[in-house]
Amino acid sequence: MELLTVFTWMMHFTLLLINSFISMRKPYWCKISVMLYCFYSVVVLVPFSFDFFGIPVTYTPSALVLSIYIITDLALLLSLFVVKENSSLNRDHLVVLNRNGIGCQVLLLMACLAQVYVLIKSYDLIFLPKDKFIIASSGRSMDLFFYHFPYDTILLGGLFFSPFKSKALKFFIAVVALATVCVSVISGYRHLAFLIFSYLILSRSNKIASPILVALLLTFIGEVSNYLKWYVHAALFKEGFELSEYLDYISRTYTFQPSPEQMAILTNLVLSLDLGKITNSLHVFANLLPFTSSLSPNAGKMLNSLGEVLQIPNGQGAAYNFQLFVLGTYGIGLIFMWFSMFFNWITKGSILTFVSLYISYSILRDEPSYWISQIKMALLLTFFVFALNQLEKMFRPAYSNFSKIGCS
Repeated sequence: MELLTVFTWMMHFTLLLINSFISMRKPYWCKISVMLYCFYSVVVLVPFSFDFFGIPVTYTPSALVLSIYIITDLALLLSLFVVKENSSLNRDHLVVLNRNGIGCQVLLLMACLAQVYVLIKSYDLIFLPKDKFIIASSGRSMDLFFYHFPYDTILLGGLFFSPFKSKALKFFIAVVALATVCVSVISGYRHLAFLIFSYLILSRSNKIASPILVALLLTFIGEVSNYLKWYVHAALFKEGFELSEYLDYISRTYTFQPSPEQMAILTNLVLSLDLGKITNSLHVFANLLPFTSSLSPNAGKMLNSLGEVLQIPNGQGAAYNFQLFVLGTYGIGLIFMWFSMFFNWITKGSILTFVSLYISYSILRDEPSYWISQIKMALLLTFFVFALNQLEKMFRPAYSNFSKIGCS
């Protein structure tokens, strides 16, 4: 390695350690955010070979790529200093959204209804492999509200922060939430299980777990979950499945390196730099305006220019890198990193907790037009919960007085 590369490598690694160490004294939502960042940033330190949509890619750490990650390291560090020990942002007992209010109760029941609706609408697609599931579901017209409504992450919030006192309702919510996670995993999606695991490991009762250690653990053994997922799917639906053959397949294909997802996300940035496809992405901010939609066929077209060069349909997999987005917005995109941290504080301890954590997760791996639509929906749901809670406060005294008059 060149001296500059060695210096930037050490600086990036040191900043990851510092961010992880500082976050250990912060609330659980802060630790999870740092762990997610470390998970998608530690891969830049490791050389690897990877097949990216048929293109063989050999990555070795470089000063340019490491310098870009150092910028986001420092931005994350700045957000951690805002969450001071004596700050209200660091007090988990200070609840912004009333977790037991009528707003959270109504929203959670809506999430249950949405899950039932989606199961009825697409029950025949649940057990399809992920690639076939995406193709089959894209050809169906889904109700736009339920298409965007984050019922799955709301149900996770209901599992851990139920607004109901009734044990029967809590049990019902838990069953629906766990069923949602199972359906998600069977369909090939791991984000719900990933968020649950992160919360359980880095929850408030855990003062020992280091975010970067958890990230490293998931980096080098996280791919095991893929093999488990494929095993469950094959054992259930593939005729003539032999466990011995599958174990032989694992022994031949498993490699001790970062997961394909991590390598693909970094490859997005590396290939974009090599091909000179860092384009102006400021137009993405327009999707934050009311009555705009990210479902437009042209949404994210500039960021998908790399996909056009590589002949990847719709730019799939070609823009899923937060550092690439930061470059395309001349650094302004860092605002979303700070916003996600603030929004985690707003929603902590409520059924919107996992909605917010999923936004932090999505920002680091998904196309901006996707997670910006998530942010708009999350803000709308937050306003919905707050408005219902305020209406309850306004009409509760009047209802109490009316009840007293009626009983007298």
